[in-house]
Amino acid sequence: YMWIEWGRVLEKQGQLTEALTKYRKATEVNSKDAWNWNHYGSTLRALGRNQEAVPALERAIECDSKNSVAWCHLGAALFDLGQRQEALKKFIQAAECDSKDFYVWLFWGHSLYKMEQHLEAKEKLHMAVKLIGNAGHSLAWTYLGEVHLALDMNAEALDNFRKATELNPKDEYAWFLWG
Repeated sequence: YMWIEWGRVLEKQGQLTEALTKYRKATEVNSKDAWNWNHYGSTLRALGRNQEAVPALERAIECDSKNSVAWCHLGAALFDLGQRQEALKKFIQAAECDSKDFYVWLFWGHSLYKMEQHLEAKEKLHMAVKLIGNAGHSLAWTYLGEVHLALDMNAEALDNFRKATELNPKDEYAWFLWG
């Protein structure tokens, strides 16, 4: 437990490489804990080390097959490796594990947007913003705005970017898109 907490502190400070060493230590101390593997794998992914992230996230799923977060990160890692159809299957699995997990819909929707499947992306991102409500996650609103722009739904897009900047006034990307 101590290694995970130490890693989380380092991660919040932007020290991902240092956090990774703590998460790796956590997997050595308790190799049967899905969250140890999930933290380790998702940090590898954040460092752009997707090839290494995949087996770590698969290990998390072996430890807990109902861990929607691990399924979600595995899907994102596979997506980044160009295995897009396989990634979409992982997002479906994540949603089957926990259909109320905001991040499942966020990752899935943004991946579909990148694949230019805009109508499906819109559906998934609408679910994300429905789940998060006004709790303050600007990224979902920014992604939804991008989808609306791609669908020539400009008024909706502007409204999404406005909402994103209200929730996070430091969201430079949303400000840029709102323009």
